[in-house]
Amino acid sequence: MSEERQPASNEAAPDQPSIARIYDYLLGGGRNYPVDRQLADYIVQLVPDAPEAARANRDLLHRMVRFLLARGVRQFLDIGSGVPAEGNVHEIAQRAAPGSRVVYADVDEIVVSESIRMLEDNERAGVVHGDLCEPESILHATVARDLLNFDEPMAILCNAVLHFVPDQRAPYDAIRQFLNAVPSGSYLAISHASGAADPALLNYASTVFTRSDVPIVLRDRAEITEFFRGTELLEPGVVYSPQWHPDTAGEVDDRPDRAFSYAGVGRKP
Repeated sequence: MSEERQPASNEAAPDQPSIARIYDYLLGGGRNYPVDRQLADYIVQLVPDAPEAARANRDLLHRMVRFLLARGVRQFLDIGSGVPAEGNVHEIAQRAAPGSRVVYADVDEIVVSESIRMLEDNERAGVVHGDLCEPESILHATVARDLLNFDEPMAILCNAVLHFVPDQRAPYDAIRQFLNAVPSGSYLAISHASGAADPALLNYASTVFTRSDVPIVLRDRAEITEFFRGTELLEPGVVYSPQWHPDTAGEVDDRPDRAFSYAGVGRKP
């Protein structure tokens, strides 16, 4: 599905698959390893629409960034950003509004090292090694404080990350902490996998992701909507990802549920 990535001379190939690198592989990227490709291929055997779902989620991220830019947002905190890929948030934002500032945050050290290399010549974008469930590790990071003005509105992006956070790690509390750290007029954008359209997917997920570095939690629409508590949920609400502000009506077929994810954007009043 992608070209094989060769580790750097001082970098050993990991022995555990990574969600971020699996996602990169499903998108056709080259920043992944044999252990990632093996599990990704198994996922595709069980869920043939997985690559299409990954691409749909990437397209959704692009639409969300453009939507937020149109509302005047010029600061983005992308949590669980994943492996750098073409069309990253900073590329879209800075192409449309050159002064935009972007901070990526991820818990995967390989993702962070790749991002640092990619962003070394960009003075308005940076990366933090931090955990979504430990908001202070991101919010208090030097890079975040240097690049983002926490007295002005910003967008918090949680694209395809919260379904990898089990309830035991208190993801709802973590999102509250991020929202409490930003001023009125800020936005929260979320996409989240769900098994609502195909209950059998729940069984697939529990089998597949026990072989990965993190579990997967396929919450339903009501549970995903709960993440937006304390915000004004913008139209069209929490909907299947292809239904969220499609570029054209023709992009939404009669099975938007095949994207296996919901999406929404809320504004902090």
